[in-house]
Amino acid sequence: MANEVVKFNNDMNTVALRKFNSVEINLLMAICSRIREQGLKYIEFDFRYLKHLTKFPYDDMKSFVNTLDKSYSKLLECHIRIGDDIEWTRFVLFTKYTINVEKQIITIGINEEFKYILNELTSDFTRFELDEFVNFKSTYTKEFYRRMKQFRYTGIWIVDIEEFKYLMDIPLNYKIDTIDKKVFKPIMNELGENYNLKIIKKYKKGLGRGRSRVSGFEFRFKKSNKKQKTDEAKDLAKILFENNLKTFDYAQANAYINRKIKIFDKIFDRYNYLNITNFKESKEQLIVTLKNVDDGHIQYFKFNNFNHFENWFKKYAI
Repeated sequence: MANEVVKFNNDMNTVALRKFNSVEINLLMAICSRIREQGLKYIEFDFRYLKHLTKFPYDDMKSFVNTLDKSYSKLLECHIRIGDDIEWTRFVLFTKYTINVEKQIITIGINEEFKYILNELTSDFTRFELDEFVNFKSTYTKEFYRRMKQFRYTGIWIVDIEEFKYLMDIPLNYKIDTIDKKVFKPIMNELGENYNLKIIKKYKKGLGRGRSRVSGFEFRFKKSNKKQKTDEAKDLAKILFENNLKTFDYAQANAYINRKIKIFDKIFDRYNYLNITNFKESKEQLIVTLKNVDDGHIQYFKFNNFNHFENWFKKYAI
């Protein structure tokens, strides 16, 4: 398959993940990339595929299983917070997290009440490519990167210093020179050139004759290009088809059931097969269920009519 896309509601950016190490954050984002737009059903992940997506640095099974277990333990301590200063809610995103070493799969379920974090993503969402994310070495870079991607259209993120420290989980005793060295230096090394990143410090005058102090930051960076906007529009089109469903011939549709779509998988440098397993009419849409032959991953595509699906099938099937 093509490079995985991580996409979640911006509320997830209120959670600091710096207690996770780099490998653990990679695993979490890989899971988010595969569970998005899957509704409330449990999703199974193959160990081998997850290891490849995250470029897991160790070969032994024990290290991988321990990392999976530690990642969820840390997630339980890391509640997402929504609301305001008058009323707020904290919750855990994943409610089931089963690791089966013998079958080498992990099964995950999402919190029903807060499914919108990874589903129904039509606005106010953060989007980035998993492959770029996992290549970053610093956890400060990873944490900054996903906030930067929240403001991908404007290319500007303005934040006061206290909120920045909270979001990035920066120790409270860090002075600005320490932040420059331990936080901004790795961020600039990994993002500065590719994103034309500029860090502008905002100052506030101290009391009396005290020196001005840093009160916040303005980050300027490269905006999303047209291709990224087009990709996001395609993602949205899967959810929001406005045309009415035309005459649908189930006999004609059944001829496609279990037919395989052969496509090139860039991750494994090979061809992959998708099985068409189901057709369904829902809310004036045609929903087609596709299943990856190699890892069992389920995908749902929505079309406004059967001809639309046939044209898509002919375009992408090899």
